[in-house]
Amino acid sequence: MAEESLEELLPVEQYLDDPDVLPANNTARWFVIHRMRTLVERREFPSCHHSKINEFLIRIPSEMRMALLIDLVEPWGELGAAEAMFQSLQQVTGLTVATCG
Repeated sequence: MAEESLEELLPVEQYLDDPDVLPANNTARWFVIHRMRTLVERREFPSCHHSKINEFLIRIPSEMRMALLIDLVEPWGELGAAEAMFQSLQQVTGLTVATCG
Protein backbone atom coordinates (compact mmCIF):
# COMPACT_ATOMS: atom_id res chain seq x y z
CA MET A 1 0.00 0.00 0.00
CA ALA A 2 2.83 2.45 0.79
CA GLU A 3 4.40 1.72 -2.60
CA GLU A 4 1.20 2.77 -4.35
CA SER A 5 1.15 6.14 -2.60
CA LEU A 6 4.87 6.71 -3.25
CA GLU A 7 4.27 6.23 -6.97
CA GLU A 8 1.85 9.17 -6.92
CA LEU A 9 4.33 11.68 -5.53
CA LEU A 10 4.65 15.05 -7.25
CA PRO A 11 7.80 17.00 -8.08
CA VAL A 12 9.15 19.06 -5.17
CA GLU A 13 8.25 22.29 -6.99
CA GLN A 14 4.55 21.44 -6.83
CA TYR A 15 4.68 21.04 -3.05
CA LEU A 16 6.47 24.39 -2.81
CA ASP A 17 3.71 25.98 -4.89
CA ASP A 18 0.98 24.50 -2.73
CA PRO A 19 1.79 22.72 0.56
CA ASP A 20 -1.84 21.56 0.69
CA VAL A 21 -1.01 18.95 -1.95
CA LEU A 22 1.46 17.18 0.36
CA PRO A 23 0.37 13.54 0.57
CA ALA A 24 -2.29 12.71 3.14
CA ASN A 25 -0.61 9.35 3.75
CA ASN A 26 1.85 9.76 6.62
CA THR A 27 4.55 7.59 5.04
CA ALA A 28 4.41 9.40 1.72
CA ARG A 29 4.33 12.84 3.39
CA TRP A 30 7.45 12.09 5.43
CA PHE A 31 9.11 10.65 2.34
CA VAL A 32 8.59 14.01 0.61
CA ILE A 33 9.97 15.89 3.63
CA HIS A 34 13.02 13.59 3.68
CA ARG A 35 13.50 14.10 -0.06
CA MET A 36 13.40 17.89 0.36
CA ARG A 37 15.87 17.69 3.23
CA THR A 38 18.23 15.59 1.12
CA LEU A 39 18.04 18.07 -1.76
CA VAL A 40 18.85 20.97 0.58
CA GLU A 41 21.72 19.03 2.16
CA ARG A 42 23.19 18.28 -1.29
CA ARG A 43 22.53 21.87 -2.37
CA GLU A 44 20.35 20.54 -5.19
CA PHE A 45 17.09 22.12 -4.02
CA PRO A 46 15.07 23.63 -6.89
CA SER A 47 15.73 27.31 -7.41
CA CYS A 48 12.79 29.50 -6.47
CA HIS A 49 12.07 32.87 -4.91
CA HIS A 50 12.76 33.09 -1.18
CA SER A 51 9.17 34.17 -0.50
CA LYS A 52 7.93 30.83 -1.84
CA ILE A 53 10.33 28.91 0.39
CA ASN A 54 9.33 30.94 3.45
CA GLU A 55 5.62 30.54 2.72
CA PHE A 56 6.01 26.77 2.29
CA LEU A 57 7.96 26.38 5.54
CA ILE A 58 5.54 28.55 7.50
CA ARG A 59 2.47 26.72 6.18
CA ILE A 60 3.60 23.16 6.94
CA PRO A 61 3.17 21.68 10.44
CA SER A 62 5.94 22.67 12.85
CA GLU A 63 7.21 19.10 13.29
CA MET A 64 7.82 18.87 9.53
CA ARG A 65 9.41 22.32 9.45
CA MET A 66 11.78 21.40 12.27
CA ALA A 67 12.66 18.11 10.55
CA LEU A 68 13.60 20.11 7.45
CA LEU A 69 15.57 22.81 9.27
CA ILE A 70 17.50 20.85 11.93
CA ASP A 71 21.25 20.89 11.21
CA LEU A 72 20.66 22.64 7.86
CA VAL A 73 20.40 26.28 8.92
CA GLU A 74 23.18 27.48 6.60
CA PRO A 75 21.85 25.92 3.38
CA TRP A 76 18.28 27.02 4.19
CA GLY A 77 19.66 30.50 4.81
CA GLU A 78 21.31 30.43 1.38
CA LEU A 79 17.91 29.54 -0.08
CA GLY A 80 16.39 32.59 1.61
CA ALA A 81 14.48 30.91 4.42
CA ALA A 82 15.55 33.39 7.12
CA GLU A 83 12.01 34.58 7.83
CA ALA A 84 10.67 31.06 8.37
CA MET A 85 13.68 30.09 10.47
CA PHE A 86 13.27 33.15 12.69
CA GLN A 87 9.55 32.50 13.13
CA SER A 88 10.36 28.89 14.03
CA LEU A 89 12.92 30.06 16.60
CA GLN A 90 10.36 32.41 18.12
CA GLN A 91 7.79 29.61 18.21
CA VAL A 92 9.97 27.09 20.03
CA THR A 93 11.67 29.52 22.41
CA GLY A 94 8.94 32.05 23.07
CA LEU A 95 11.41 34.73 22.01
CA THR A 96 9.92 38.13 21.27
CA VAL A 97 11.35 40.95 19.22
CA ALA A 98 12.44 43.90 21.35
CA THR A 99 12.83 47.39 19.99
CA CYS A 100 15.24 50.01 21.26
CA GLY A 101 14.23 53.52 22.10
